[in-house]
Order: sequence, then C-alpha cells, then structure tokens
Amino acid sequence: MNSNKRALISTRSLRPPYAFIALISAAMLAYQLLLMRLLAIVHWHHFAGLVISLALLGFAVSGTLMSVLSRRQLNFSSWFFLAQISFALTAFASFLIAQSLPFNALALLWDNWQLVYWLAIYAALALPFLAAGFAIVLSLTAFPTDTGKLYAADLIGAGVGAILLLFSLQHWLPMQVLLGLSLLVLLAAAVFAASAQRWAQLLAALLMVSVLLLLPGEWKTRQLSEYKPLPQTLLVPGSRIVSERSNALALLSLVDSGKIPFRYAPDLSLLNTAPIPQQLALFADGEIEGALSHYNGEKSTLDFLQHIPAALPYFLQPKAVHQVLVLGSPGIYLLLAERFDVPMISIVSANPALRDWYQHEFAEFVGRAHWQSQVQWSSEHPRIFLARTPTRFDLIQFSVDQASGIAEHYLYTLEALNTAWQRLHDNGWLSLHLPLRQPPLALLKMLAMSRQMLRDNGVADPAAQIIVVQGVRSVQLLIGRQPPTSEQLSALQRFTASNAFQLLWPMLSKSTLPLQTDIAMMMSGNAEAFIERYPFELRAASDDRPYFFHFFQYQSALSLFALREQGGLALLDWAYPLLWLSLLQALLLSGLLVLLPLYCLKPKVKPISHENRWPRWRQSGYFLCIGLAFMALEIAFIQKYRLLLGEPLYAAAVVLASILIGAGIGSYYSAGREHKLRAQAFVWLLCIALLQLWLWLAASGSLLALPLAMRWLLAMALMLPLAFWMGVPMPLGLAKAAAVSPHRLPIAWAVNGSASVIGALASNLLAIETGFTGIIVAALLLYAAAAWLYR
Repeated sequence: MNSNKRALISTRSLRPPYAFIALISAAMLAYQLLLMRLLAIVHWHHFAGLVISLALLGFAVSGTLMSVLSRRQLNFSSWFFLAQISFALTAFASFLIAQSLPFNALALLWDNWQLVYWLAIYAALALPFLAAGFAIVLSLTAFPTDTGKLYAADLIGAGVGAILLLFSLQHWLPMQVLLGLSLLVLLAAAVFAASAQRWAQLLAALLMVSVLLLLPGEWKTRQLSEYKPLPQTLLVPGSRIVSERSNALALLSLVDSGKIPFRYAPDLSLLNTAPIPQQLALFADGEIEGALSHYNGEKSTLDFLQHIPAALPYFLQPKAVHQVLVLGSPGIYLLLAERFDVPMISIVSANPALRDWYQHEFAEFVGRAHWQSQVQWSSEHPRIFLARTPTRFDLIQFSVDQASGIAEHYLYTLEALNTAWQRLHDNGWLSLHLPLRQPPLALLKMLAMSRQMLRDNGVADPAAQIIVVQGVRSVQLLIGRQPPTSEQLSALQRFTASNAFQLLWPMLSKSTLPLQTDIAMMMSGNAEAFIERYPFELRAASDDRPYFFHFFQYQSALSLFALREQGGLALLDWAYPLLWLSLLQALLLSGLLVLLPLYCLKPKVKPISHENRWPRWRQSGYFLCIGLAFMALEIAFIQKYRLLLGEPLYAAAVVLASILIGAGIGSYYSAGREHKLRAQAFVWLLCIALLQLWLWLAASGSLLALPLAMRWLLAMALMLPLAFWMGVPMPLGLAKAAAVSPHRLPIAWAVNGSASVIGALASNLLAIETGFTGIIVAALLLYAAAAWLYR
C-alpha cells in the first residue's frame, strides 16, 4: 500500500481528543512554571530557568519519536493512554530525582561530578515534556485535517494551566500542587480509557492513582540543596524552623537557634559594645533575607543600630527625619527608624506573608504594639509603589542584594533610581546598602548610574551630592537632593571615626587606596572613558535591560581564563557563561536527538500533488523561524510586563495565559481558512507588534501608576490581539505540511520544538546584550523570513 494512502495511526472512528489535549497541555504548562518555583527553592533561581529551557528539548524529541514510530501503523488509543500515564508518573518522579542529586552549581569549575549531576537532572526533567509532547504530536498526526483545532486546544489548555497554577500556589504548597497535577492527569487517562472501552487500562490508571496517594510522606516533601544557607544553618545544634510560609512569590522560613544565637546587624562596627537582642533568622527560598529582632519597647535595646552604616542618614539630619520609606524586607530598617523616633514609616514588601508575621503571628516578639501607630504597610512591588505614591520622604532605604548576572532587577535600574530620587523632600536622602567584593563592581556601577541620573535631572555637579562609606563587608551609598552642608560633613566625619568606618567619598583628605582612586575617576569628568576602559561591564542597567549584576566582558574573560591557575576564574560571574554553555548544549542535543535522526530516518514518500510541493529546506526553515520568533516575543513581553505587573511569576502567568489563549483562538480561527489568511497573517502580526512596542516605549512609565486590576486588564488587552496572529503561522504551516504528506507533521513539530529550546536561551543572551527591544525586533525579522519561506 502506498504510504500516503495508508493511515499512519489507527483511530478506529475516534474523534479528536480536544479536551484531553487541553488538559495535558494545561498540566504541562503548570508543571513548567511549578518547576521554576521548586528548583528556585531547592537549588537557585537562575539554575531553574536554564534547566527548564533545556528540559523543553523533550518536547522536540517527541516529534522525532513520532517520526520513528510512524514507520509502522500505531494504535492511537493505546499510545495516547501511554503518553498520559507517562507524563503523570514522570512529572512527580523526575522532580524527586532532581532534588535528591547533590548538585552544586558553584562547584562546576572543579568537580567533574557536578556536570554529571546537572546532565542527570536535565535528562530526568525532560521526560515529562517528552510524554506530553508525544501526546500532542500523536494527535496531530492521527487527525491531520484537524491540526488547527487540535493546536488551538493545546494552546488554550496551556494558557488556562498558567492561571490555575497561580491560583493553586496561593492555597497549597508546591509539592502538593505537583502531586495534584500527576493525579489529575492519571484520572484523565482513566476517563480516556473508559471512553475507549479499554477496561484494563482504566484499572491500571486507577491503580496508579492509589499508589501515588499511598506514597510515604517524606516522598511528598521538597528537600533543599545541602549547599544553601538554610540547610547549613539547621546543622547548628538547637536550630529549628519555627514558622514557614509558601506562596507564588517565595518560600519564607523563620529559624530560631536556642544554643548559638543569631547576630544579624549588617556591617556592625567592631567598636560597638551594645548588646544585640534575640533574633529569628529569615530565609527566602533557602537564602538569608534578614532577621526578626525582639523588641519590648525599650529603645535602649536598639542602641546597637546606631553603629551600622545604615544609621548614617539619621546622624546627618538629627531629629529632621519625619518620613521614612523602606523598600523590601523591613529587617533592621524598621527598628532603626523606631530607634530615632521617626513618626511615619512606610514599608513596601511584596510578600504578604512577611507582613502577616509582623502583624500577627510574631507581633508580640517584634513589639508591634510599640510601633504600629506610625507604620504603614504595602504589599506592592517597590517600583509600583514608587510610581503610585504622591508622598515625599526624608529618607528612602533599601539593600542592593548580590544576585546572578542573568537575573532581572527592576529596582536597580536607572529609571528606578530616578523615580526614588523624585520621591524625596528637598533635603532628603536616598540610602543604598551594597555588597563590597573585589573588584567592587556593584558599587562602581551604582555610582555610574547615580551620576548619570543626577545629570539627567539637571544637577551640575553630581559628585557633590554623593556620599560613600565603607563598613567591614559592605558600603553605604547616599544620594542627596542637595549637597551636604558643612555641619553634615562634620557629622559624617564624626560618625565614620567613632565607628571605625572608612569615608570613601567625598575625599576630605588625600588617599592612595585603589578603591578611592576608582571612585574619584568615576566622579570626575573622565567617567565615561573610565567606564569604557574598565575590564568589567559597568553600563547603566535600564528597564529595557535590567541586568544590574551583569559585569561580564568577553575580553576580560579571556584574560582571567589565562590566569585560572592564579585564581582568576573566581572573579567571574559564571551564570552568563553557563547560559552560553546551555545554548551550545541545546544546539548539540537538538542536532543529535532531533535533526540527525529525522534526516537519517526521513520517510521516502512522494508529495500528494505537484501543487502542494514544499521543499524540505523551506519547511524546516519556516518552522525554525516561527519557533524562534514565538519564543522570543513570549520572553520579551513576559519581562516587559513583569515591570507592569510587579512580580515574575504573576507576569509569566498573565502573559503566558494571554499569549497562549489568544494564539489558541487564532489557531482555531485559521482552521479551514489557510488560503485566505496566508497573505495577511504575517502583515497583521508585524504591524500589531510594532504598534505595541511603540506604545510601550512611549507610555510604560505612566502605566505603573494604574491600579493593579487595571494593569492586569491592560496587559491582557494589549497581548490578546498580538497573540491571536501569533497563533496563526503554526497551523498554516502544519496544514501545508500535511497537504504534502502526513509524514511531514512529526518533522515540523520536532523542528519547531527545537527552535523553542534554542530561542529561549538565545533570547536571554540577546536581552542581556541589547535589551528586550532588541529581542522584539529580532523576532519580527524572523517572522518576515518565515513569510518568505512559506511561499
């Protein structure tokens, strides 16, 4: 029989499984986002993103697997059921494997086993995506005339899954949600088996549900990497977790140490003699975040706070600080303001669980009754609060916490500095606590941004309004609305001398310290030349390129690599090179696991008709371009709307839901209209994307001041029209490939899946170098290329 006439898959009069495709797609997308939270807790945030991007390669391999298996006729019911239960079981089991391996990203340089652990985690996490992808491509191949509707069910289901996950994480622990996803897909498999009258499969699915429910309790709990600070702290005798809260933002843990007390007072002077009260250590996703200090209303118990660099603004303007804004964890800043009798304290902490601890569970411990009348809380993101509040403050304080070079931080951008500075009274101060490492990259970049921000606001001599004080392991940077007076300079000298702190700027006396020399160059008229010559990246972070901790430069990396035996590699942030390594790995694995097998095993079939001929190179190029472009736009707008919506998981859920549901509607609309839409789909897509980019560049700053509900609605309203046309190119291509030969469908799916993996990693690299606007422009060029390849 001619392979074009023989059905690749036996469906036995079954209808396309739209509902089951939507459900497994919803579970897969929810699983992907859930893994980002779980891996951020168990390992590290930047590691989570890299692993998820690579694990999506399993989605691409599903097309290769389908192409191989389609060389013989398959029974749709049996293989679809197998794909369902495979996803349900591997989704739960693969994470158990990932969290049990002793992976430490910091040891990749010297421990070869860490690479083995990394690859093992990656392989394990790819299995659920392989199973879910196979269920979808199996259905597309079995029902080639319904590809548009099936792809629509896939996209809409995934969009709904993003929303449901966000809701679930507000009510259940991540591991409970993971178990629930597995059980849900198993129950769906049971329903599918019953609808196909396969009673043995129904019994097997129900048996697996029972097994999952009866698993030991310790198998259903997450375990943090032993290398994170929280597990290390719990090794101290007498240490225990006294309270824990989990939501979509973070896993917060409070730890008490009965035998060896905690002492959290950043850069406390070595000359301090005042006792430190009892403290509970605060951890976010296993990383130290601060502490809750005991307070009984006796202000003398807070005297130790007078000897930390963060207290400097209170000495510069004694009894003149009436309104203080604390951005982030209140930590010591709340008690510092209480110690200096500040009548109005505004605390902006995005995580409501922290606020609940201060106001309810640990209210007596932190002395809420003594400060509650002057404290106002907000659970918004700090950037949103700064844009919305009309209040002017005497002092705004926050910490610049060290993070990965590939992590986005919208509080550490030029626009954020400008907004905070504008919220100060005429004699107010912006106070930033920065880590001090060698070389002092965070300090130098923040100084460059502060200088540029002041110049943009018309300050003729920015250096005159900047103060830098060095503690033991950090620096305090103060940016004033006005230059310090002579009285304030005298107070500054007394404060630094009495605490043995180093006054780095202003330079009131000659110094040969290398750090002061660098600061002097940054404050001089030759700052731009200094930044250009400096061996690390010091360009200002912006809202379009919010990578404050990205200091990597290729030329310097080569020099440091040559000095690796002298410890040169320790000066590099390895998150960025690891991203490049992940991209190279994705290219290699895509070639070995997807493209090479497809080339070697391609079925030798003739096109159904000469009119429907579509050269393979054009087909592959088309699906490669739309896969890269779709992922690039998705990542770019997730990051842009993260600023508008405040939190990364909220932005990911809202933007993904809008894109996927909108694209699903577009895919459904395109079914049967391929010839009509092929001329206009790409034109509409390019025009709407350019219009949205222009609107974003012109009005993004003013949008932050809108209420939360309006920002959510606006985000969805802006994304849906673009997403509608983003959903059309894929079914257009699938319909054209199916018209040539049904054997082409798995190949198209595999190429598009590989492009998604490569696109996710390449887009992150491009964003770091050019910003999110650069990603959007690149995506539109790829869509233009796809329009040419479709001809």
